[in-house]
Amino acid sequence: MFLYLDLMPSTVYEIRLRCLTVNGSGPWSHWLQAKTKQREPILPKVPHSLTTTVTFDSVTLTWLPPNQPIRDVTGYVVGIGKFIPEVQRVSVTNQESQHTFRKLDPGTLYIVSVRSFNEFGESTAVFELVTTLF
Repeated sequence: MFLYLDLMPSTVYEIRLRCLTVNGSGPWSHWLQAKTKQREPILPKVPHSLTTTVTFDSVTLTWLPPNQPIRDVTGYVVGIGKFIPEVQRVSVTNQESQHTFRKLDPGTLYIVSVRSFNEFGESTAVFELVTTLF
């Protein structure tokens, strides 16, 4: 038995085989087609341990990825807004765990957030209130 790993979901593969012994190799088999199953739709889980660092005109968000395989997370959506969350949204890759919003107003209350996403949708967000320094 031979097992192929890391195949793409919902993809048709063509396979053929032949035997090999000490006396040489036999003829190739006819081509066979096999289709992999569709990937199960799994929404990403929520990032955790959100921390913020503020200055008079910036906010840096740092987070940890959700507790699930990295293949289930395409990236993160980081948001910021005054009074209304996520007025400005930025997408970053799943290799990033930090983002800085710059050119903010000093002494202003902001709502910041981070959520994970993949091809099936977005997780719920983690929110935090921060105030830039004077």
